[in-house]
Amino acid sequence: MEEAIIDSLDVATVGEVLIPAGYRVEPEADRNDQASLRPAAGRPAYRISFGGPRPGAEGKFTNATLSTSFLVQGDLPLGTVNHWNSSKRFARLHLEKDVLVLGMDISVQGGVTAWHLLAQIEVWEELLGELIAYLRTETAELNAARGAGEIRVLAELDNDRSAAEGGDPAAPLASG
Repeated sequence: MEEAIIDSLDVATVGEVLIPAGYRVEPEADRNDQASLRPAAGRPAYRISFGGPRPGAEGKFTNATLSTSFLVQGDLPLGTVNHWNSSKRFARLHLEKDVLVLGMDISVQGGVTAWHLLAQIEVWEELLGELIAYLRTETAELNAARGAGEIRVLAELDNDRSAAEGGDPAAPLASG
């Protein structure tokens, strides 16, 4: 990986950093029809969406958001979300009705190396793995304590990806 300074992001630039490092990514359009990336099969589902348009550079951005969401069935206490947030840095978890969202912003404002950008994405993937383990433990403990009204956290996958991977979007990520 060369030491060129990256001061703007787009699908191609992020792909040029991730692919040589062994990542497989797929371009797609997000809900606002903006270009975004997602990891290919075999990794937890998340999206890299671009924001902060770079002045004078059409289609280039100074920051991106890495995000993933999970469907929650049952009543997940806000204390579970708050505990995660108070014990972790860099990414934030929030609950909107029955959707649990983890997000992390990255910025290349002022310029960063490809290694720095890759390190940020590796931090994200580590946090995502920790969240999945945390949710499995927490929901198992909450469900055991309740005895009724099970809480389940489901991976939220789009239908095309789920079918292509032979997966079930309703398969529990975490439940008791």
